[in-house]
Amino acid sequence: DLTGKEGYLLKLTTGTDGKAEVTLPTDVADAALFVLVDVPAASYTAGDKVYVLPLNSGENVRVIAANTITAGDQVLLSGTFGKVITRTAAGADTYFSPGYAEEDATNGGSVLIRPFPQVVVVT
Repeated sequence: DLTGKEGYLLKLTTGTDGKAEVTLPTDVADAALFVLVDVPAASYTAGDKVYVLPLNSGENVRVIAANTITAGDQVLLSGTFGKVITRTAAGADTYFSPGYAEEDATNGGSVLIRPFPQVVVVT
């Protein structure tokens, strides 16, 4: 259910009908290349239309922070799937990084990022 998840990162999957759809990531390494912008239906159910933006280095986007973030931090997909954490807050693992913070943010707040998608290994 994507209700109330505006600003969360999403991954592209294939639905049961064989069509492309977006879902919340289920692993910190998932290529979450889209940001949920709007869930137009108040009574959203799986399969309903939602509006997303692809990560694009030419256009900054707002995502949801799962910890305190400082401008300039590289952000990574968090274990609270769809949100981002800083590299310094991450445990050893392979992560998807959507980009770099352009402003400070607090846990649960939105943070403006400059997309630069890449895979990052934290040791």
